[in-house]
Amino acid sequence: MKSALRVLLFCLCVTPAAAQKQSDPNSQVQVGNTVICDTQQQMERFVVVFDGDFAAAMDKVNTEEKNPTACIGATMAYVEGNELSRAKSETRGTYHIIRVLVIGITTPRGFQAIQPAAFFSIVKSEEVET
Repeated sequence: MKSALRVLLFCLCVTPAAAQKQSDPNSQVQVGNTVICDTQQQMERFVVVFDGDFAAAMDKVNTEEKNPTACIGATMAYVEGNELSRAKSETRGTYHIIRVLVIGITTPRGFQAIQPAAFFSIVKSEEVET
């Protein structure tokens, strides 16, 4: 936990643009731009409608859910959990749906630690599509 706090404190010192490129492969904490949704089903739906335009896919899911923040994209610090399922986009391939614990997020005042909160995100599958 101490190493995670050190990484988070380091992230608080970098600008949001630099934070997008920071990731410590030896740590569980990752920092970068990512999409998160409140539920696994919303994340699976996001992948199905995703055609390369993250904002359009988020808007579609949020409209269907009648919740403007069901899925959001931001620069955040998070810890990846296990794969829960897979979903396939017609044009973008297969994605692993994972649970993530978000511990920090970029705000207008810079990078801020938050109360850890669980969400769902995606990781592109490395498998070759046939």
